[in-house]
Amino acid sequence: VNSTYLPGCLYSLNEGDDYGSISFAPTDGYVPISSVRDAWPGGVADFDAELYLNFTILRYEDQLDTTGDFLWQQFQPIFSRVDKLYHYKPVFEAFYPLVFEKLFNDGIYRFEIRTSLANVYDHQKTYSDAESLQIILDQLSLWKKQDPVARNIFSVGFILQGIRSSSIEEVADTLKNAYKLRDQFPDVVR
Repeated sequence: VNSTYLPGCLYSLNEGDDYGSISFAPTDGYVPISSVRDAWPGGVADFDAELYLNFTILRYEDQLDTTGDFLWQQFQPIFSRVDKLYHYKPVFEAFYPLVFEKLFNDGIYRFEIRTSLANVYDHQKTYSDAESLQIILDQLSLWKKQDPVARNIFSVGFILQGIRSSSIEEVADTLKNAYKLRDQFPDVVR
């Protein structure tokens, strides 16, 4: 939610979309989130509280069904809402040190993430998978410099993945890309 206060943050509430989506790339149908926030009937605090609930699965806690189908039905709209927010380079860069710190403080010293690395962008460009991975590794390096203990024991790994609904050709391309990235980053790509 704090990231939605960054300059240039845009919001779209499309027809039939209950919760909207966030972007930093000017696109038809998106307006400055500040104008939506300021005009929200319950005020700024109410908008931010609603935004937070729409970025998490907490909204469904009282009706939580642990079957995979139910969880995916709840998660998928969240991914769509936050995708362009999360992949905006300044947000992407700020996210990982928070993750590293949280995991380390929880006693987790090996972090492996299943990811596609796709679509990291800023106002100048869209970054390649290798550049996106390097952004994460740069943030890891900066974070480790702040904590000598973490520097020696915390590590990361990446398991590259595609999308379930991919065609055979797309799966083959994803696999080729994974091998290429593993060659470039053999210590972290699995």
